[in-house]
Amino acid sequence: MPSRIAQRSSKPAKKTSKRVVLYVPDTFDPDIHLPLHLRHLADYARFLLHRINVGRVHLRRGNCLVYLKHDYLARFMPRGRFTMIRDALEEAGVIAVRKFCVPGELCYGYRLCPPHNQGFSHYQPTTKRLINKIMAWRAKEFRDVRLPLHRDLRRFVKAITIDEIAALRSVHGGPWERSAQVAMIQRIVNGDFFTVVDRFGRFHTNLTNLKATLRPFLRYRDSHLVNLDIANSQPMIFCLLLVNLLSNEKQLDNLIDYSFPETSYSYLMDIDQDYLDSLSSLHHHNDNDQEEVGEGGSSNSPILHANRSESSYKVSYDNMLGRVNNRQTYPINQEEGEGEGRNSPILHANDATCEYNIKHHNHLQRLNNRQTYSNNQEEGEGGTRNTPILHANVLEQQHKNREDNRLGRLNNRQTLPSDVIEFIDLCERGVLYNDLMRRLNILPRRRDSFKRLFFSQVFFGKVKTTGRVRELFSRDFLTVFKAINDLKRKDYRQLAYLPQAHESKIMIDIICRRILDELPGTFIATIHDSIMTTPDKADEVKAIMVREFQRFGLNPMIRLEAY
Repeated sequence: MPSRIAQRSSKPAKKTSKRVVLYVPDTFDPDIHLPLHLRHLADYARFLLHRINVGRVHLRRGNCLVYLKHDYLARFMPRGRFTMIRDALEEAGVIAVRKFCVPGELCYGYRLCPPHNQGFSHYQPTTKRLINKIMAWRAKEFRDVRLPLHRDLRRFVKAITIDEIAALRSVHGGPWERSAQVAMIQRIVNGDFFTVVDRFGRFHTNLTNLKATLRPFLRYRDSHLVNLDIANSQPMIFCLLLVNLLSNEKQLDNLIDYSFPETSYSYLMDIDQDYLDSLSSLHHHNDNDQEEVGEGGSSNSPILHANRSESSYKVSYDNMLGRVNNRQTYPINQEEGEGEGRNSPILHANDATCEYNIKHHNHLQRLNNRQTYSNNQEEGEGGTRNTPILHANVLEQQHKNREDNRLGRLNNRQTLPSDVIEFIDLCERGVLYNDLMRRLNILPRRRDSFKRLFFSQVFFGKVKTTGRVRELFSRDFLTVFKAINDLKRKDYRQLAYLPQAHESKIMIDIICRRILDELPGTFIATIHDSIMTTPDKADEVKAIMVREFQRFGLNPMIRLEAY
């Protein structure tokens, strides 16, 4: 008999987890920048520097402030040591900390000091406790992606590869820009993918933070990718809010809760009496053969909903079990009958369940057996009457009609002011920025800087912000300008939050869901307001995007970026 040691050695080796890589400044040296009593915590100091570098890469702003929560950082550190490590790095001139916070709104800001902000390299930590905490946090992020749609998108993202050699050759810029691009490439090469869904429903992945110049080197099953980008996407999403606001007497309707029959389960709707009456009147006007005649004239025939049928059967089933299992009503071994003795049977739960299932299946079979009805007529003692059998397609049609009525006001532009119509037209043609630059005599090569100026002064700035772009916009698009201020009156950040929530609703919940339903197996990956796919599916995906935006009365320009 083999020994226990031999048995243990015969077991397969435990699968090792992915390695943990930290992005640490090249110039950081624990022996120089940490005091002697903290040098054994060098990996934790590297983790803090890593989080600052990751924030810089995600924000794409170089040496800007990176806001990190104290509770988030402290959970990776030994108890009571985070403040000591942070202050030691600050005293050594490695980082600068903006020690100002507003509870629940703003946390401390961190910045790398020169020369530590020039470039960074990959470092693999050796502290097992830190590695376990990082892996546990990644596992939590993986579990937090719960919706099947988000999991499908994550599955596509994790299948992406990159041409490493060609991508590294295209890296350019300063030391920090080059380090950031190399880090993005290496994460995809090593299969280090992340997927995070924020509170607005936006789907953040490696692709959303990847520099645009590196997208041509992405592959999906050895196939190149194309990007379908919406021109003037943020103003286009705002047009949806604008028309919604002006069509509801300056009351913003909750478009996020809009649903369509193709993406909702209409057969699970609650059917009340008003809904039944509307359906009965629909049958009465559409088909004379559906008119119901009884002894006293015409009457509405009851339409049995599957959920209510099951609920009523469950109640009767529970009552039956209650009567069957109440043994106090039966004397012990009492025999009942006239002239013959027999023991009263005590049914068990299994027998009752079997009987209930048989009755339930027979009832559903009668409902679905159309051969038992002649022209949907059911014979009775008082004559014949029509019994409408409610199917899922009827519910779907009714649900679609109600949503079309709610969206009808969004499609009616004739009632909108002229400046609103002009603004929407410029957004749909994708020339809003170009037109405003022409009016301000700004050169086309300054388009990127103008976009930042436009959003800071008009869309996302405070109400009292001033500037020539804001003055021009308030003069030429007065109604739009007033609507923007109305949305920002209580909180100027609301105009940034609402378009993000509606963008995720349209791009992910509606468009991506429709693509996966109509084109199963088609690769799609979202970059917020654009969708990447394979060249052979680009036309079909683009058609779906256009069709879904047209439901809201918008016809955006979608550019095909082929690499």
